Amino acid sequence: MKGTFGLIATNSISEGDTRRASLMFIRRNGGEIYSAIKRLRWPGLAVVLVSLVHCSKGVVSKNYLLDGRRVSKISSYLVENEVETDPYRLLSNNEKAFGGVYVYGNGFMFDDENNESTPLAILRTKFEQVLRLKPSSCREQDLFSQVRGRANFDKIARPLNYKL
Repeated sequence: MKGTFGLIATNSISEGDTRRASLMFIRRNGGEIYSAIKRLRWPGLAVVLVSLVHCSKGVVSKNYLLDGRRVSKISSYLVENEVETDPYRLLSNNEKAFGGVYVYGNGFMFDDENNESTPLAILRTKFEQVLRLKPSSCREQDLFSQVRGRANFDKIARPLNYKL
């Protein structure tokens, strides 16, 4: 069977389980990625990054384009490479490292631009109350800034919201 197709997906298509179930599957089953734009800001109102991916099967391409430049091959990671395997886990980090902090929901999120989050003014008030009650147990370092959303498109990333 021969053919080509193109798709628009969120940029997570080249990451984790999404990559393994889609682009990696295509590459391991005789398909090729012959053109891709890894990160493109969606032109509409939504603040989202997308990937544009063009694949073929049974159609030989010698012109691979990644982010507008010629490359030798495009992997399922949407980088110039032929490697399709996952990185090895470091056994020396076993029980020492973890995936990080995941914020599920907006209960502890403080952001003036998100209606589901608590306004920053309330955060400042609560933080001042805690400082008055137990000044030695709470420091400003306990307030973590979080860069996300459209900060990705700023020349200088700055926190858009905070979590406690």
